[in-house]
Amino acid sequence: MELKLRDAAPLSTYRPQGATALENVVVLMVIAVLLVSILPAFGHLISHLRDSKVRLAGQAFLQSMSILHEEWRIHNQQDVPTQGIPGEGKVRLSAVGWPEGTNDAARSSGLHACLRIWQALMQDSDVTITTDPEGDADFLATHPAPGLCIYRYQSMDSDTHTRLLIYQVGTANLTTVIH
Repeated sequence: MELKLRDAAPLSTYRPQGATALENVVVLMVIAVLLVSILPAFGHLISHLRDSKVRLAGQAFLQSMSILHEEWRIHNQQDVPTQGIPGEGKVRLSAVGWPEGTNDAARSSGLHACLRIWQALMQDSDVTITTDPEGDADFLATHPAPGLCIYRYQSMDSDTHTRLLIYQVGTANLTTVIH
């Protein structure tokens, strides 16, 4: 039996089986269309995360206030200088048992009192605060009027939404504003 060899195809007729340039362009266009449709949803997700961070900060603030108020009530409605949240300055309570400052910040010191109230109540939190509008912190403390502390969320890449925690000093009123 004799083996016959076939003629091999010339090299000039060999075609690689990879994708053509046109196929690559089509794949890139499909990926671009998918990205364009996904990006708005991703932006909405980030906005939702920022809203949640503000809500959680407000809940932590309220929880700390409630703990102090309950301690004040348990101690026969007297200031509880040895109780409460440890730190540089103990939280000073109003006549009705709600935070109005710290023992190192005078009631009339305004912005400093707003900052110290936040720091005392939120010291176990990873949420940061500053009084410098250019500062690198999660919240900016302001004191626009006597008895009012406003904590504005200020992410460096923040969207156009307004996110505030408004505390009426010496009361149980903390308002969360997100719009």
